[in-house]
Amino acid sequence: MSRRGQHSLEPGQDSFLDVVANLVGILIILITVIGVQTKQAMIVVDKSEVPPEISAAELKERTSAAKNLLAESQFEEQRMERDIVANLNELQQHELEVDYRQRERDRLQFLLNAVTRQMEEQKKDLDDNRRRHIDVQRDLELARQDAARVELAVRAAKQDEDKTVVLKHLPTPMAKTVFGKEIHFRLQNGRIAHVPFDAMIELLHQDAQRQAWKLKDAPAIEEQLGPINGFRMNYRLVRKTFSTTTRVGTVTRSGVELDWFHLHPVSEDLGENVESALHNGSQFHDILELNPPRNTTITIWVYPDSFGLYRELKHALYDRGYLTAARPMPAGQSIGGSPRGSRSAAQ
Repeated sequence: MSRRGQHSLEPGQDSFLDVVANLVGILIILITVIGVQTKQAMIVVDKSEVPPEISAAELKERTSAAKNLLAESQFEEQRMERDIVANLNELQQHELEVDYRQRERDRLQFLLNAVTRQMEEQKKDLDDNRRRHIDVQRDLELARQDAARVELAVRAAKQDEDKTVVLKHLPTPMAKTVFGKEIHFRLQNGRIAHVPFDAMIELLHQDAQRQAWKLKDAPAIEEQLGPINGFRMNYRLVRKTFSTTTRVGTVTRSGVELDWFHLHPVSEDLGENVESALHNGSQFHDILELNPPRNTTITIWVYPDSFGLYRELKHALYDRGYLTAARPMPAGQSIGGSPRGSRSAAQ
């Protein structure tokens, strides 16, 4: 019974012990009452106290009744003792069962904690490996872009080795970084399409503020926007930790940073062919009319199959007074950017 205070019992076990304790108390009271009654009966049948007027037959009858009552009382007392012993044994067995269950629960809790710690360590390792994989993929993609640009330059140089080159003088041969208004077009498959770059960036700013809460439980998230003017945007936000040194020490804070974004056309037939685009009434012409050349730079994301058309398009834009920035793109590469990218350089 002393082990009862050493373990926290399951719900309902306190009530069971109270019931057993009450039952034992009632049995003890009954035994006491029966013993008192038996003693009184024996005193009554004592011959020294029998009134002289009681006959021998009546005395014999009362004595027999007292003996029967005594026998019944002894039998009932023995039965109660057996019940008490049985209840005590059952209570002891119950305590052993509770102690065993408590030990089993402690063992399972220990195993659960060990598995949880192992899962957390594996999750951390997985996150580190994923971040390293993403960094390697990004570096590999940048290297591929550089290799593609070099290959395109070498190919163009080989094609122009035996050709007579006619140089056209442009008054702005020095390239300068674009900081003003910039309009983007995609030149691919002989077709030029307006890229809603600014509208997509504005939508990205709004959506990123709404989605940033997801980084509370994840190191990075990827979302999709659009389409706008035939282009969809996929972007990736990452959770960053920034450290700032102050007079009282280093202060660390968490923030959200854009990792990259890509623009994907919903169809490869977007836009209009270059010949049609240079005439009045075309979508390309209408966009130029809304953006005068004195404060507008035209950035063209040009793919290998349309490099020749870009030269024609650049001279046409120069004749209209526009500065032009070229973004050579490898085949299959999406238009996009990141905080680690660079601005366009116009000529």
